[in-house]
Amino acid sequence: MRRIEGRVLGWKELSEMSPAVAEHLALQAGNFINQLRELGRQSAPTHFGRWPKGSFTSKARFPDPQPDREYETVDEFVQYWKETGKRLYALNHIDIDSIPDSLFRHDQSPTLSHGDLKPQNMIVDENWDIAGVIDWETVGWYPDFWDPLWFTRACIYIDAMQGAATALGQISDAEHEFSRLMYDIDFRLNVY
Repeated sequence: MRRIEGRVLGWKELSEMSPAVAEHLALQAGNFINQLRELGRQSAPTHFGRWPKGSFTSKARFPDPQPDREYETVDEFVQYWKETGKRLYALNHIDIDSIPDSLFRHDQSPTLSHGDLKPQNMIVDENWDIAGVIDWETVGWYPDFWDPLWFTRACIYIDAMQGAATALGQISDAEHEFSRLMYDIDFRLNVY
């Protein structure tokens, strides 16, 4: 094992990040996402769940009660999060029932994903080039939109969402509402 040179992006670095740097990181993140997807295509899974197989088990990402099975469809995956949001608390600022069960922006077959891809889980060098990605406990088979959604949503808090969206694509209104639900659950469970 060798040490990766660089720094983990903390809130200070993120707050100083310009939209151009966010776009630069997002382009690299997009390449990273595509490389993971290509690796996953070799396995061609038929479920959404933990890698290499099984139900999601990361307490950092999936609150109790955690999924007790693999999900066969993206609808089942999204329904888990909607039910979790309703169960944990009343989210008056998010209309959970308005989030479509299907988010048909991309191919909805399971893709190999980091699971928690956001700038804070990247090590960058002095030129803002990604030198490494950390926190792999959430790796698994997710819907195609998962990693781009998390990365882009994280950028909203640092006024760099447009740069990320330029590189990774705009998120749909349904994905935006879904990401608000996800971040609210994350925030309330003190994942960060």
